[in-house]
Amino acid sequence: MDDQHPKSLRVLSIYERLRKGEAISKKREAERFSVNEKTIQRDLDELRAYIAEMFQGLMELEYDRKKNGYVLKKDEEGWLTNKEILVVSKILLESRSLPKEEMDRILKKLIFQSHPQNQRFIQEVIQNERFHYVPLQHNQPLIEIIWELSSAVHTKRIVLINYKKEGSDAPVARKVKPVGIIVN
Repeated sequence: MDDQHPKSLRVLSIYERLRKGEAISKKREAERFSVNEKTIQRDLDELRAYIAEMFQGLMELEYDRKKNGYVLKKDEEGWLTNKEILVVSKILLESRSLPKEEMDRILKKLIFQSHPQNQRFIQEVIQNERFHYVPLQHNQPLIEIIWELSSAVHTKRIVLINYKKEGSDAPVARKVKPVGIIVN
């Protein structure tokens, strides 16, 4: 990258690499983007302010002497641990409650919440369960439906549902006021 690239791309590039666990050296970044170190320092200061405002103490941009660069430090209390991510992943997979596409999308996002160095390990641990995942037969997207029903429960709203009784081909329409959702 050179000085032709706008500041926003430079700052986003730095932020994305910080999120992936990389240490950011002002000197290397200045060379990469063909700017001076003061420019990179201003970028880091802006990122520090953004992170402080958005994550309110759960994450901070700090200089790490051992790594000779700036790194993101996460407060472990505010983030899922690798063990927690693994447990939630296994519970989701064993529930068989979502179509494969929705399950894969959620697992990918969940795994992304772990430290980049540990993501591969978690993926490998649940790889067999993901491969052999057999969703329920209806194979209809559920995330949006669950969200809408949860909203109806929260706002005490009446909803119209259509369903088929076992052994019948004709759908039955019912107005209901849901009080909760159970995913089996």
